[in-house]
Amino acid sequence: MRPLVLTLALALATLTASAPVSAQPGPVAGASASPAETDAALARLAAEIRARDAVRSQRTSLTRRYDEELRAVDGLKKQRASWRRDRQLREALARTLDTANVLGRLAADLRSRDARVAELATRALRRLDAELASGASATRQRDLLGQRQRLSASQPGGKKIVLPDAEIDPLADPEELEQQAHALRQAEDELGRQVSALEQQASRLRRAAELRRQHERAGERGARDDDQPRRQTGSAGAGGRSDGAGAAAADSAPAPPGSGTAEEFQGETAAVVLANVVDSATVDALRRAGRASDPAAKADAAQRARDQVAARLRALRDQRAAIEARARTLRR
Repeated sequence: MRPLVLTLALALATLTASAPVSAQPGPVAGASASPAETDAALARLAAEIRARDAVRSQRTSLTRRYDEELRAVDGLKKQRASWRRDRQLREALARTLDTANVLGRLAADLRSRDARVAELATRALRRLDAELASGASATRQRDLLGQRQRLSASQPGGKKIVLPDAEIDPLADPEELEQQAHALRQAEDELGRQVSALEQQASRLRRAAELRRQHERAGERGARDDDQPRRQTGSAGAGGRSDGAGAAAADSAPAPPGSGTAEEFQGETAAVVLANVVDSATVDALRRAGRASDPAAKADAAQRARDQVAARLRALRDQRAAIEARARTLRR
């Protein structure tokens, strides 16, 4: 009997000792905990971001050239009609159309690169999480956590702006008030960047809306001219352009397809980022504008959000000034 009891006790001890080992969690499925593979994933992401930013810089430079070409077209349109003016206008419009087509291709390339960056960022986050769960050294963990925080902040969808408390606590000491003022100053900097970005978007979207209206007018005028006899101008001569055709060309500056005007306005992202800054009606307007194709609707939503963010920025500045004044008073 004793040997049987002893055998059962030994078996129970063996099972108890092995249980914690089998219950330990394994690495995250689909991701490696290898530091070398984590670093390789981060390096691939950094290389893709550099390539995307190079294309983005090229598009910015080309957009400036496009704006200059549009101004040249506007200048020619204001000149007196003549054979020479019409020839120059045709050449200027052709150059502008070529630039618009290149901008369209760059916009498509950027959309593809943005998707690739988002994919690589997701993979890098998974590897970071896997290595963090594997028990890296303290120094390595600090580095991994810093990398993860930067990646999370750059993920699509934007990071919601959280405004600090701006009320003056009558029991706060000067040091606490100064810390509060510092937090408010940082929030002001972020709101200032949002105001600037929204102003630029609204301006570019209004220009895109105006170009669309010019195209619609040119199409309507061209349709009318097809149904009416054309009278040659004296200055155009036998090889000149008709009055109607010249007017249609003067109105037909090509809009930049996909040049980054309407495409750069991400209504859903703006709605997330500004949810705590603007009112709910403006958040809804941003979301609707993000789904719309009309650049005028996008411009209106961007301008509406810009005005509310600017108003909140002014209020924060005034409150920070009051907090700083209170801190100075307490230090006297």
